Order: sequence, then structure tokens, then C-alpha cells
Amino acid sequence: MTDYSENDLKNLLIDPIQFKLFCAESKLQEMPTKIPLEIYSKERVLTEILIEEFLFFSVSAIDILFQDVNNKLKLDILSNQVRPNSLVKALKVIEKREARAILGYLLQNFQEPKHVEKRISDEEFNEESSKLDNALDFFTEYENRNRVKYRHFWDRSKSRLWELRNQRNTITHESLLKDAGLRGTVEPKDYLRVRLVYNDQPTRMWDSIHVENPKEYYSEALTHVKQFVKAIQDILNSVKT
Repeated sequence: MTDYSENDLKNLLIDPIQFKLFCAESKLQEMPTKIPLEIYSKERVLTEILIEEFLFFSVSAIDILFQDVNNKLKLDILSNQVRPNSLVKALKVIEKREARAILGYLLQNFQEPKHVEKRISDEEFNEESSKLDNALDFFTEYENRNRVKYRHFWDRSKSRLWELRNQRNTITHESLLKDAGLRGTVEPKDYLRVRLVYNDQPTRMWDSIHVENPKEYYSEALTHVKQFVKAIQDILNSVKT
């Protein structure tokens, strides 16, 4: 905080979105580059705290922005019901240029990941399994279900901010680190598990990606958040009142 002038600090406190982004950035600076291997350790607890705080602040910035969209475009959505799906529904029936532009950004960032599974032969399954020394990597893509082999594909290109919100919702009732990790014949590592399905659905290994470097993952995520915020604010600033 010593690098900030009094005017900088004043602006942060005046602008709630920038304040949340500032807080998310500060948590990101403390984020480790790997998940502590020891399950019941101080370092693992501190990592979980940092991840939860980062998710709270970064997603809160988006939530405040959503309220601004609702108010500026007079969508009349109840404040406790303002979320991506309600905004998309309201914006689809508005023909104004600004509404169509914001709708486009929402559809580019908040769609559920698209999942495709392909049935494969036993030979292909066995060949791929022989190439990897990391069982976790293998079973996040391949599945043996009732003796039938499948390969899973995920399109996350329009889901990056959906992932953040889904993680934020997950941490309200469970740890993000509780069921990630690998111990076995290869060098032991632990991972942050990022689920690609809704929280209330039964999850399987291939329903998630497993992130080894949380600082890198969340740095990219925060970049997406900042770009999204700026784009939407630029549109809102162009709306004539």
C-alpha cells in the first residue's frame, strides 16, 4: 500500500469494482505456484484461504458490474436475482445496440462448458494409458464405464468466467482442495480441482480439470475478469441517460 497515493486510495474506496479487483490482485500476489502436498498442513490451509478470498473478490467485481447493467439498462430484474442467465434472458428481447453488445460478451464468457464423449476401442484406451505415467491426467480424459471405453472432450472457450463463478459457489459448502491430488509411482503432486459441471451434480474424475499451478491459473482468470469489466463498462458509459 505504500506505493499508492492518498488520491489512489480514495479512488479505490469510491469505486467498488476497482476495489474488489485490487483486493483480488493482492491475494493473487500471495498465491503459491503449487498446491502443498501435505494434506493437514498450515501451508495447505493458507492456500485454501487465498483461493477462497481471490474467488470472493474477483467474482464480487463481476456481480457489482451485473447490478450496474441491470440499473443502467433498466432491465427491472430483482437485485437478488441478477445473474448471468437472468441478464441473458432480459437482454435477448432488447434491440438496443448496447444491450446486444453486452449480451454478446455474456455469451462469450458465461456458458457452461460443452462436453462430448466418444466411444473408443479397448486398443486405443490401452495404448493411451501406456503413454502416461500420471493416472490423474489419464482419467480426466478417459473412462472405463461398464467395460466400455470413452474419451471425453471439453470446450471451455466460452466458459472462463463461468468457471470462476462455479468455483465461488462450490466454496460455500466444500473445500476446493479436498479431493484433488495424486500419490503413487510418479513424483507426488497435488492439484486444484476445477469442476466443469454444476455443483449439485454427481462428479466424476473426468468432470474436472486439475490445475498444478494455481497462481498461473488465477492470473489468467483475473486477466479475463479485467477485460470483461472494462468492455462492459465502456458500453455502459456510452448509454445516454
